[in-house]
Amino acid sequence: MTPDPKPVRRVKARTRLDAEASFCFKLSVMQSGRCIVCGGFSMYAHHCVTRAAIRKAGYGEDIRWDARNGVPLCDRCHR
Repeated sequence: MTPDPKPVRRVKARTRLDAEASFCFKLSVMQSGRCIVCGGFSMYAHHCVTRAAIRKAGYGEDIRWDARNGVPLCDRCHR
């Protein structure tokens, strides 16, 4: 008797979409290439409004990926 196939997990598709949205967000925020605080080389696209704050306020997840919700930061300023 063969075992039942595992059900398809939707989490993988959602994770892939989140990864793609995150990549697009990073590209749009990092266009200047400079840290907004010190002017150094930026490596991080920092979210101004966190995911928890977005949920608490009752906004949709689309705000999380809006480029206006991000600033470029270098490693030192992102800490």
